[in-house]
Amino acid sequence: MTAASPHRLTVVPLGGIGNRMRVIRSAYAVARLGVCRVDVAFASLRDCRCRFSDLFQPLPSPPPGFRIRSARFCDKPSSRRNLYIPSLLRRFRYDAALYGFNSSGDEKILDFIGKFPRLYISGGYEFAGEDIPMSELFRPSPAVQKILDKLLARFGSYTVGFHVRTTDNRESMRLSPLGLFLEKGREELAQHPDATFFVATDSVAVKRAFVTTFPGRVVTLGGSLSRSERSGMIIAAADMFALSHADKVYGSWYSSFSEIAAELGGKRAEILKLR
Repeated sequence: MTAASPHRLTVVPLGGIGNRMRVIRSAYAVARLGVCRVDVAFASLRDCRCRFSDLFQPLPSPPPGFRIRSARFCDKPSSRRNLYIPSLLRRFRYDAALYGFNSSGDEKILDFIGKFPRLYISGGYEFAGEDIPMSELFRPSPAVQKILDKLLARFGSYTVGFHVRTTDNRESMRLSPLGLFLEKGREELAQHPDATFFVATDSVAVKRAFVTTFPGRVVTLGGSLSRSERSGMIIAAADMFALSHADKVYGSWYSSFSEIAAELGGKRAEILKLR
């Protein structure tokens, strides 16, 4: 099979920014193998209310037969709100639909592509291409870059990045509470008296706690924190790219955001978690 073959894979990334980036990387990796055409249908949903182009520039050097487009009605998750019609439509458009698809390595997805010429996949898990650096694919959109430039201008010679997940992730709140991050900040300050702290969070209270605890050292963003608003998603993307520029990244448990941000910067996040 080649990208010009009748085999077609439609991939719908779900979840927040980090999960979607991983899924897009997987789709890109499959397209690079040249076994089928690959459509990434980017859906503007409550947990990520934006278009791909709001957050990122077009992927560089896309493989033949690969594209990212806005999701159509038939691509989106089925729910009571849309009367479950999208899943019914998919029965006519595809030979198979895989929801929440999760696989390590390329073999499993290639097996499915071989069996089903018209294949639909949705979810927030990687299924190929983990060896492709995130920085090779994802670059900030002009709207994100404008915010990012202002943030980076405030970074010091040694900047520590903190990602504290709260409002929409109970597991992160329970296992990676604010106290762990403040304590790590004190440790960093003892070792690096001139340290600057960049704080990426969806909580005004967390930002206030950092500013109060470390006056004059904290860089953070204001504005909407809601993932259900385009402006909130642009700020979230700016947070992620800013974290990637930090000298060290401390992240929250059960959140891909921290790990992807660190990976963009060619480093690993240290996840703070209660023992």
